Amino acid sequence: MAKNYTITFKSLRAGTVYTLNIGGGSGTAVALHGGAEPFTTDEDASEDKFTPIRTQSGYFRIVDNTLDASGNVIDSQHPNDWWKDLLPATDSERPVTLTQGGTVVWQGFMQSQTFSGALYGNPQEREFPVICPLGVLSGEDIDFNAGLKNFAYVLKSVCDTIDSKSNNAVTINSLVIQGGSDARNWLLTKIDWQNFATEGADGVMRAKYSIYEVLEDM
Repeated sequence: MAKNYTITFKSLRAGTVYTLNIGGGSGTAVALHGGAEPFTTDEDASEDKFTPIRTQSGYFRIVDNTLDASGNVIDSQHPNDWWKDLLPATDSERPVTLTQGGTVVWQGFMQSQTFSGALYGNPQEREFPVICPLGVLSGEDIDFNAGLKNFAYVLKSVCDTIDSKSNNAVTINSLVIQGGSDARNWLLTKIDWQNFATEGADGVMRAKYSIYEVLEDM
């Protein structure tokens, strides 16, 4: 069974204490040693102000010397490859939150990728990619059987999907919709969600778009 993990570190200039929480496992979280840059993120920096969605991605980094932050061996049975327990099978298996004084200041998920490192290189720094909550939507098909729904339902689907994929560890608590009465009309406009489906060669209807694509087009 996978474990939970934490990395506690201070910002370089202000000395603010942050804790990175890596969930998706069970039991008391294992405290790890943060790398030289324990956590960094970047946002889509496109100069196009009409970019429909701006996502964030980044990395967290740990020092792997087989010991946790208290000096205990993390996994005595697999001391050299315990870090594989961290690896997610999907982009939503490992929710990640960055907290400061108990307040969440960033949230997202570990990205499912191919990882490697020096075979006999310990201690070594390992780097793991993270994505913001919207990033996991590209792997989730739209529910084309929803019937006649409005555009506000798209936003609800986004929030519900993120909540369910993280088991409520990553949540969107509020949305700000700009545009006044025009925005209300857009959000209340109903469409048949069968438009998001396509019929395969076998005659079976399948989702044609991911939730991310539908959100982006909206």
